[in-house]
Amino acid sequence: MLMKLQEEIIGMYATNMDKKKIYIIIGIAVSIIILAILLFFLLGKESAPNGLSVGSETPFGTPGASSGNSGFSPNGLPIPAPNEEFVVAPGQTFSKLRQISASPSSGSTIFTEGSTTRIRFLEKATGNVYEATGDSTNLTRITNTTIPKVEEVLWGPKGESLILRYEKDAVIESFFAKISTSTATTSPNNLGLKSLEGKFLERNIPSVTVSKNKDKIFYETTQQSGAQFFTSNFNGEKPLLVWQFPIKDWVTRWLEGGTVSLTTKASGQSEGFLYFFNTKTKSLDRVLGKISGLTTLPSSNKDFVLYSETTGNSFGLFAYSTEVGSVETIVPTSLPEKCVWDESDNLIFYCAVPGTTPPGNYPDDWYLGFVSFSDSIWKYNLDTGETKQVGDIKNLSDQDIDAFDLQLSPNSDLLTFRNKRDFTLWALSIDSDQ
Repeated sequence: MLMKLQEEIIGMYATNMDKKKIYIIIGIAVSIIILAILLFFLLGKESAPNGLSVGSETPFGTPGASSGNSGFSPNGLPIPAPNEEFVVAPGQTFSKLRQISASPSSGSTIFTEGSTTRIRFLEKATGNVYEATGDSTNLTRITNTTIPKVEEVLWGPKGESLILRYEKDAVIESFFAKISTSTATTSPNNLGLKSLEGKFLERNIPSVTVSKNKDKIFYETTQQSGAQFFTSNFNGEKPLLVWQFPIKDWVTRWLEGGTVSLTTKASGQSEGFLYFFNTKTKSLDRVLGKISGLTTLPSSNKDFVLYSETTGNSFGLFAYSTEVGSVETIVPTSLPEKCVWDESDNLIFYCAVPGTTPPGNYPDDWYLGFVSFSDSIWKYNLDTGETKQVGDIKNLSDQDIDAFDLQLSPNSDLLTFRNKRDFTLWALSIDSDQ
């Protein structure tokens, strides 16, 4: 076909040019075209990275896709390429408040290895796992498996395994994944990165919570007759039906001693209830009830429950003693979803406190995003009654941040949270004398 094309071109221009020169020119042009095609196939093709080990199903998109991040994050720190690290210079200090992720995060975990505090988080757009440390500005990408639009992530020990939760075609999917021990690919764009491998758990699980040592889960499934509750290993294996109840859709939290708190989903237009369920004895105890707009945050040892109550067009925060039965009003006020207990001292907790609270139907308006807050971080001590501000977020960040999903490092010196306005992840250093 190429020879025929040559002859046609020669026939058109033979009267004006030497045929030998024409053949040389056309031969060079054809050679260049063939060489370009060969280079396209040789250089443009790279071996595909390992994706999810789920048989023929690949619900999370194309493994190895780029995160799309480039340039600089809002706090001025460069966004790293895979496995590239940006370390603070010797003697240089960083801000008391740091923005960890430049893009929305689905959730994070914080843990220690030796003397190092590590923060792992899942990037919402791509599902890539990243890691930061508490004592530098390092940010390292760990995985390359694309998992778009994950709404919730639950973490296993040391952030090496996780449960990814998202909605697809009106169905809630839960996928157990483990970070592979070997690198996923040797392609230039993903050198040294790892893949996520795992399996799907039961479909349409409305709520799930992780045990304190992160080796088991407690989850709910729904039937026409009501809710069924199961315990299983973190990877979903060995499920055991432990309880059934006619009311569906609970907010759960696994406490110490095999106890799980069960709170009805909140609305300022209805009364809520809180129960403690013992997964070992199968006993169910009512703790709080008939409280408008009830949301809760029990301490791990079950001695206290932080809870909110709708009051007119606002809300109040209270601490209930399960031992004594007394109630203490917490000032300044917040919502339990914006608080975290200090696991090393169950009489201390931290909350993101709104500077102002616009009138509204709470907690509904905040859940739905009709209302956003501008917060500061406060520390509360139920033993001494002392309250103090430990971080003026607006002043430190020069922006309004509506903090939720608070987590405290094991040595209680670093507090992480997400900004409900854009789901970015932040870290606040807490001084030991605070």
